[in-house]
Amino acid sequence: MLDGQAVAGDRVVDGDTSVQAIDSSGQVEIKENSVTAAIFTSTSAELPSDSFIYFGDTTTSGTWRMGRSGEDFVHQKYNGSTWDTKQTITG
Repeated sequence: MLDGQAVAGDRVVDGDTSVQAIDSSGQVEIKENSVTAAIFTSTSAELPSDSFIYFGDTTTSGTWRMGRSGEDFVHQKYNGSTWDTKQTITG
């Protein structure tokens, strides 16, 4: 931290459950083993193409995800072996 401003290389560690770090481009990376808190932003959140937001454990049957797939936006549900597309909004 420099004068209250986070700089590249700064890390915040909360036990063994989460790490927040700032990479060399100034982007914040958050990793959680167990999500115990909400993430709020007062600005836009930008995700890379073909990335997803998951609702539940990514390896557990019944977990949902949403995100871009090519030019489309999809809602998918994990059946234990593959992600089944339940809804597609074409781009």
